[in-house]
Amino acid sequence: MVSNDQSISFFLLLNQPFQLASFRSSIQSLSRSAWKAWEPVTMIPCLTKDRLSIHLLHRQACLNSQYIYIDPESRLQVLTRYAHLQRGKCCGNQCRHCPYGHMNAEINFSRPQKIFNTSYYE
Repeated sequence: MVSNDQSISFFLLLNQPFQLASFRSSIQSLSRSAWKAWEPVTMIPCLTKDRLSIHLLHRQACLNSQYIYIDPESRLQVLTRYAHLQRGKCCGNQCRHCPYGHMNAEINFSRPQKIFNTSYYE
């Protein structure tokens, strides 16, 4: 005889792909809303032309749910805040668009601390 707990476990096992798909879409929508919460923080008039260019590139990449964009000056790939929110925690690398305030970054006196310019860390 199958217990009620076993039948529930079996049902959950059968529906796991659907649950994972639902979970992923809810994470993406949560990340998108969390990213949008940063918009009012940015003080556009305080940004120079170059900084505004980076801000707009980053904003568009996040609106398109992209994980990276290309920095116009260095031509290097930069992770978006959207990508960091998908990861769910600070990686400790002092990333430009870290939404976690570099909470896992080690204090290194030989490397200058990055400063938040109302849009990103530099």
